[in-house]
Amino acid sequence: MRCLLALLLTVPFVLTVGCSSTGVRTVTADETMNGSRVSLRVGAVLTVKLPENPSTGYRWVRTGETGTTLLTELDDTFDRSPAKDGAVGVGGTRVLRYRAERIGDSTLQLDLVPPGRNPDPEDKRYRITVVIAD
Repeated sequence: MRCLLALLLTVPFVLTVGCSSTGVRTVTADETMNGSRVSLRVGAVLTVKLPENPSTGYRWVRTGETGTTLLTELDDTFDRSPAKDGAVGVGGTRVLRYRAERIGDSTLQLDLVPPGRNPDPEDKRYRITVVIAD
């Protein structure tokens, strides 16, 4: 009985410690934050979510930024919006994740670039300033 009581008292403690808020912090930025400033701590993750429709061939591309060594790209995925009645060419959201590596300021710039062409100043542009602190 004592063993069972000890186990029942220990399990909630272990679960609480495992779910503590000391894990990696994630900050999410979307198109409404274009031109804004985001603050992160070293090791935190920045998730950028931007609308995209791959059927057009246009895609968000990381371009012309400063402090490129401060942010490491973790992954680049596309979340498709639900299609109605088997519709094709449905848009969705480009999800890009970056880890803050070192203290400093970085300007993250993404351009929506058509297929077969290099980024151009006339492209739709998304830019945020990322301030990384200790």
